[in-house]
Amino acid sequence: MLLLAPPIATEPTLAVRCLGRLHVAADGRPLGSPVNRRARSVLKYLVLHRGRSTPRDVLMDLLWPDSPPPAARNNLNVAVHGLRRFLRGAGERGSHVLFADGGYLLNPDLDLWVDLTEFEEHLTAGRRRGGDVRAAVRRLEAAEALYRGPLFEDDLCEDWTITPRQALEDRYVDALATLAGHYHALGEAHACVRVRTTNSFPVLTSSSGAGYPLASGASIAGAATIAKFPSTTIV
Repeated sequence: MLLLAPPIATEPTLAVRCLGRLHVAADGRPLGSPVNRRARSVLKYLVLHRGRSTPRDVLMDLLWPDSPPPAARNNLNVAVHGLRRFLRGAGERGSHVLFADGGYLLNPDLDLWVDLTEFEEHLTAGRRRGGDVRAAVRRLEAAEALYRGPLFEDDLCEDWTITPRQALEDRYVDALATLAGHYHALGEAHACVRVRTTNSFPVLTSSSGAGYPLASGASIAGAATIAKFPSTTIV
């Protein structure tokens, strides 16, 4: 049975889950995600690039590549306004989205929790446990629990999300391969079989209409590694 994602010890002002469907919570209260698609896109981009300012022109070119600059700038202003209104549900603690150095960023003073950060921390720690296999298993299981699905699963057809989504999936499948190896070494047949049956790689469609595999070559290689572990008959 999959472990549930570990609880956050103290609820942050803002918690953002990017793996699977985008979901935002404020002080433990679910806010969901912005209804406006472009406000949602701005939030996603700022979360992925948290800690630094994203130039306004970058967001304009990314989200409205075919619009003249005045129209794109107006659209961005509307999207940021909608995002700020949405984030007011996190409490009246100043602006959550700042404009600085010609670009936008999430307020660095915000008490922010992002599942991607914890996911990466567990993966890194799981790789550095040396001979402590049980400790490595605990960290990799925690990472597995956080991976609720592909990055921004509710907006799979935004082309700019393809590269980071595939990179995260590569890391995830590689972690599963390592986890399956640990289970096999520990003689935990049930867990090893579960990991072997975890992966599926559907073909998605980009906004341009072209099909592409969700799984990259690295992901397929990781899945192949998992498949090498022998199937065990569970009685």
